[in-house]
Amino acid sequence: MTAARLSPRSIFSYWRLTWRRLTAVFGPPLLVLIVGIVAHEGTIRIANARADSRRSRAVSGAADQLVTLLTNAETGQRGYLLTGNDAYLRPYLGAVDSIAAVNARLRSAVSAIEPSPAAQRDADSLSLLSGQRMDDLAETIRLRHAVGADAALALVKTNRGLDLMRDARRVATSLRDREAARLAARTAELTRYTSEVTWIVVLGTGAAFLIALLVNVLLARDAAVQTRLAAERDEALGAVTESNSQLADARLEATDILESIGDAFFALDRDWRFIYLNENAEPLLNRTRAELLGMSIWDAVPDAVGTTFESEYRRAMRDGVVAGFEEYFEPLDKWYQVRAYPSRRGLAVYFTDVSSRVRAERSFRALAETMPQLVWSLNASGQSEYFNGRWLAYTGASDSTADGADWREAL
Repeated sequence: MTAARLSPRSIFSYWRLTWRRLTAVFGPPLLVLIVGIVAHEGTIRIANARADSRRSRAVSGAADQLVTLLTNAETGQRGYLLTGNDAYLRPYLGAVDSIAAVNARLRSAVSAIEPSPAAQRDADSLSLLSGQRMDDLAETIRLRHAVGADAALALVKTNRGLDLMRDARRVATSLRDREAARLAARTAELTRYTSEVTWIVVLGTGAAFLIALLVNVLLARDAAVQTRLAAERDEALGAVTESNSQLADARLEATDILESIGDAFFALDRDWRFIYLNENAEPLLNRTRAELLGMSIWDAVPDAVGTTFESEYRRAMRDGVVAGFEEYFEPLDKWYQVRAYPSRRGLAVYFTDVSSRVRAERSFRALAETMPQLVWSLNASGQSEYFNGRWLAYTGASDSTADGADWREAL
């Protein structure tokens, strides 16, 4: 009889029954713990992503405003140097009143983000460059007022102000691009995490079903533990229901982040179909979300086929690289600044209507063509972007030879 009680079959049956009981007792609490941890982590990540989004927009906004103030101050100084009329100094005086507060806001925004020595250095550099540029403008205005136009123009021709503005724009662009890339990476990470949580909840639901089934089998065999096992089953199912609710909240929070960003945004799958776009994208695309979701971008916006928009989007998705460009879209008569980020699911695109800025630049060029002075402008890399007719006539250069060249070599 002893041998019969200790037979391998009996031992296996006892082990199998014990394993089932252990699963019934400890499975539901363990499932609740796992789902609770996942839901808690999701809430923390969403809160951090929203805070990062606000801080990144604050950094980019302050950097852009500093460059705008410096540009306005230059405009006022330029008008005063040309005319000697104090009325032209209004933009300059406005910049003097505002630039300290904007610098303080930039430092505060940078200090609020995750420790980033590069961002801190850029913020300090931009603050220093803006102060030096304002001092330089103040000196030229003083010379124009106290000595005369020739003395002020002599200081301008040292190109110190040009170098300061070029460095300021470069640093501001570096800050803005870094924050945009960080925000896009965080958004992609949040999207990926939401997908992972979805699978965890699905698997948890399946596990809860299996555990509930096992509990019911044990209830049929052992009436004495029926009440306890039923409570554990209900607890496990309640945890799964709660986790589903929290997942829905997590998806809503992720959507709120994309709706709250200042840029227009849309996402495409790998078949070029719209899978999401925020509210800011509707007026810029001149279509509603209801019209665009599920449509191919090339069917929804056929005029984009064959343009820079198509070639850059396809390059970004094909090569897995970030594409950034500024382009005019004739059907909507607008200029757009675009950043396209490839992802596992397709392409995420942030874009902004910069038509006002581009038209302002063209207005400046039209004004420059009427000036008797030599006028030219450079980009952040120091390459020439524009020469007025007076400059071309003086140097004997043409538009094709001067464009993109070093202005000193052209002279």
